[in-house]
Amino acid sequence: MNAVFFGNPFAVAQLVYSDLSTLLARGKEGKTALEIGRELREENLCTGTVSMRKKPVEVAAVLEDAERWRVLLLARDLSMTTARFCADCGAPLSIEDLKCSKATCGVAKAVQPLLSSAKKLFTKRK
Repeated sequence: MNAVFFGNPFAVAQLVYSDLSTLLARGKEGKTALEIGRELREENLCTGTVSMRKKPVEVAAVLEDAERWRVLLLARDLSMTTARFCADCGAPLSIEDLKCSKATCGVAKAVQPLLSSAKKLFTKRK
């Protein structure tokens, strides 16, 4: 809740995507992190103030994306700790098939056994 209130989108993303059940946590007033994030965003947009310390618009966007991801995982009966981003490049995974959209991800892992076997072949010939 503190990361949401102080408006640190990176910290919020790290916390929320590591375990989506944190979205259901409630603050002192009984509001969820998403509700607090939306309220802070609305306050910021209505007053038009710009604060270097708070980034409520970005935080609310992170929380809304996390909520969509949580609903998808619930629908597919997957764990709330399922990764949201590609381990290779950090890009968001596709909602349809939970795979990275970049063509180069995983290529290094797929080629590694081939390179290892070629290296062994050439070292045996010496």
